[in-house]
Amino acid sequence: MKSTIKYFSRIFFGESNENSLERRIFLTASLITLLGAALGIIWDLFLGMPRMLTLIVGIFILLYFLLYFNARFKNKYSPLAYFIISLLFLNLLYIFNGGLNGSIPSLFIVFILVFITISNKKNQLFILIITTANLLGLFVVERFFLKDLISPYINNDTREMDLAFGYIAALILCFIIINYFKKSIISKNIQLQSLNKSKDLLFNIIAHDLRAPFNGILGFAGLMSDKSENLRKDELQEYAELINIQSQKTFELLESLLEWGRIQTNKIKLNPQSINLYQVVNEIIDYFNENHTINEHEIKVEVPSNIFVIADMVILKTIFRNLISNALKFTPAKEEIKISVEKFNTKHIAIIIKDKGIGMNKEMMENLFNFEINTNRNGVNGESSVGLGLVITKELIEKQGGKLIIESEENIGSTFKFTVQKS
Repeated sequence: MKSTIKYFSRIFFGESNENSLERRIFLTASLITLLGAALGIIWDLFLGMPRMLTLIVGIFILLYFLLYFNARFKNKYSPLAYFIISLLFLNLLYIFNGGLNGSIPSLFIVFILVFITISNKKNQLFILIITTANLLGLFVVERFFLKDLISPYINNDTREMDLAFGYIAALILCFIIINYFKKSIISKNIQLQSLNKSKDLLFNIIAHDLRAPFNGILGFAGLMSDKSENLRKDELQEYAELINIQSQKTFELLESLLEWGRIQTNKIKLNPQSINLYQVVNEIIDYFNENHTINEHEIKVEVPSNIFVIADMVILKTIFRNLISNALKFTPAKEEIKISVEKFNTKHIAIIIKDKGIGMNKEMMENLFNFEINTNRNGVNGESSVGLGLVITKELIEKQGGKLIIESEENIGSTFKFTVQKS
């Protein structure tokens, strides 16, 4: 059920990360008004209301569709345009739908709610005054000047049925709008809380994990600078190697921070293409060999050479680098790391990276992506870890429409499985 709701939500509103709260509310208001007007036509035909009323509603359905279309597909939306169109619509409905004795006055309450919700705070009082004055003006004009202009109902039964429909529709629309907007605001607050946690984690990493390796680099560089004349060649080489190792680790951490920052600010643009999976896996293994990262580990590749997937090349390589690096870090020397594939469903395959490392217990698995609980630990050779690589990997996988599945047992090993679309 949830997947169906998410599917239709993406169709009508687009991806949630592409929408501001204001745009999403505008899309919702336009769509609800559009559907409400369409139901109104059916109801008016059932009651046998004047054809002019049906024609008017049809014209405004077209206008609301244009408002929705521009907001949904062109990212152009104007609360002022919605306000003017809706106010004109209500005025015409008032005249052709019984005036003060009809169902339209109750709809003014619904539209006041929508107007105030989609408008800026500084315009809300103005909109309330204008809409209220407009309704009172209609009452006065009907009572003293244009009473004969108002289209009456065919009979009293039709009037009572329309009144009941109008009030019930107003209550239902108010309920839907308030609940939807409330959920949207709660969802936005949750996103803000998540961003605040991410910001706090970022500061912690900068303050601790990024500072420590720089201290090592500066320390060894200082020794080489101050005592260069007294140091033997082998000592100079040792310090240079230590500086090189620390520099590589620091650079990798900086790359992770930059990648994470791009994800948080939605600056990563997908460029999906058909990719030979076997070729990518071997390129990544060559990368680790060139950087002397594999050392004494055995990486076994069981990926057929004829499998193609649809993915962003840069993102796919980043995912592989992070997962293989993670496996190498937590797997003792001589132990095997296996890369394989299996069918996941009709449209996706699962890529599996399985190690025989130190694994994780149940508590660590449950809190792996919880920023409030520290699950970081050093690798088998004392390598530091801030846990950011796995967080980035998960978000990159989901950005491509896949999902990450993790299975692990302490002292036995871990299996990281992620899905990707077949070509």
